[in-house]
Amino acid sequence: MKTKSKKETIDLVEFAEKLKEKGRTEEKQMKTTWVLPGTPRIVQLLMKHSHGLIKKEQEATQIVLLILGLCIIVSLFVAANAIKGPYIPKGVIIDPIRGLP
Repeated sequence: MKTKSKKETIDLVEFAEKLKEKGRTEEKQMKTTWVLPGTPRIVQLLMKHSHGLIKKEQEATQIVLLILGLCIIVSLFVAANAIKGPYIPKGVIIDPIRGLP
């Protein structure tokens, strides 16, 4: 059974340190968008996951507001149809037998 010499263990430690340093420099290079420290988290996520299409914070904020407006309009439409109830023709209310299929 062979045992590792001290030189081999030192080389492994140095190798591990070099890998850590290389990983740190790659992490710094991966960051492409810059955001100000007061930016909302949803705007940061939108900029990060847009694959480079959205680069300005103002554009991301406008897109978030657009999505919010669309959600409000759709929810109002659904709520209005739910409150109104099902469609019942006027003749069926007077003569219920006419409404049967």
